[in-house]
Amino acid sequence: MGEVFYLNLRNGIGDVVPESLAALRQLTGMSPSEFATAIAAAAGEPVPTWVYMAYEDGETPPAAIVSAARRVAAAAGNPVTTSKRQCQIGLPGAVSQVGDDEDVQRREFLTASIGLAGLLSVSPQLTHLATGRNIGSQVPDLLRQRLSRLRRLDDYLGGADTYRVYLAELQATKTLAAQAACAETTRVELIKLISEQAQQAGWAAFDVGWHTTATALYEESLSTARTVGDGPLEANALALLAYQNLATGQPAASLAEASCQAAGKTAPPRVRALLNERRAWVLAHQAGRAETSARRALDTAEAALGDDATAPSPDWASWVDQAELQIMTGRCLTRLGHSNQAIPVLENALDSFDDRQARDKALYLTWLAEAWIATGDLEQAAAVTGQVISLANGVASVRPAQRIAFLLRGLQARSSAPYVTALADRAAAITPATWRE
Repeated sequence: MGEVFYLNLRNGIGDVVPESLAALRQLTGMSPSEFATAIAAAAGEPVPTWVYMAYEDGETPPAAIVSAARRVAAAAGNPVTTSKRQCQIGLPGAVSQVGDDEDVQRREFLTASIGLAGLLSVSPQLTHLATGRNIGSQVPDLLRQRLSRLRRLDDYLGGADTYRVYLAELQATKTLAAQAACAETTRVELIKLISEQAQQAGWAAFDVGWHTTATALYEESLSTARTVGDGPLEANALALLAYQNLATGQPAASLAEASCQAAGKTAPPRVRALLNERRAWVLAHQAGRAETSARRALDTAEAALGDDATAPSPDWASWVDQAELQIMTGRCLTRLGHSNQAIPVLENALDSFDDRQARDKALYLTWLAEAWIATGDLEQAAAVTGQVISLANGVASVRPAQRIAFLLRGLQARSSAPYVTALADRAAAITPATWRE
């Protein structure tokens, strides 16, 4: 596609890399069908998904389609440039180098961001820049409160629904940190927020099965947290990378251990509980003396929760409580082969779990179903699996679908009863496709 380049604002430095339709789509976070629809609207001509996919697979797209794709990417907060200028984004004290007339280019960027396909109102980060470069010390706290509200979307929606929201927030804060005039302490707080936002966007990418994207965002978060010396955020980035590696079959134990060491003993209680919960889950997958180590990590998590129930904790760890700890304990017991112990623990914790948190409850119930399969009670396992299928219907997350497929394989290997066949038919109707990264 010639000498056209785009600015990759997802990394911390804004490297300039060759443009492609697939790369532009990836930065927007859209699925192929969504990107095709957005391009069609921008180009004023129909672009069926199968036609668009032919372009991603190597067929040369018309110039009008390329131009429309650039405009869609720009509207999603990923400005496209036709030169090799670099833009330093997201580093403390960084200054934007986006052209000779920075104010004009900044306004053009803000205007493009306003047209984000109706997905979001204009972010307050960009509003601050639109009204002037000077920002006060209260801005990072206000933006952190906004992130806390947006994080609640994750309780009810899957990653395919939330990824673009979280990525747009991350990119807007990067722009603010790079271009705003503020005290150094305020800039440091913005950089901490960038690390936190990268974790949230990475979690959404992980939830939808975009593992390469999730890893890149977690690594960005880790690097940024280390830059400003935020131990808890660094620790959580390591824990999330451990989770990521576990999901993709890579070594995870050393990362989980490092996460707890990075937090230390002075991190807020819920942070220490969360890190040790995740460490226990990783250890439960290890061979050898995994059980002793996993149980010890769970005990450490419980002790952390008991340290001070009223101690302040960051919002990203505020959801960790005794019910969450019991669910993780039940999951670990199932994984370690103690299904009879796991069943009452999971049932007790899940009885009061809100069905509106459909993705998480569906996921947690899959370990209860797995435990019932292990005990040989296939009818009970099928009943729980049916509940999982009902909850997972319409959830924009690949993880429940993957777990449902695992449970069905376990049931089908043990029984050809009509209720098993009926479950497979129901699952086939609701299981989402694996979204392309």
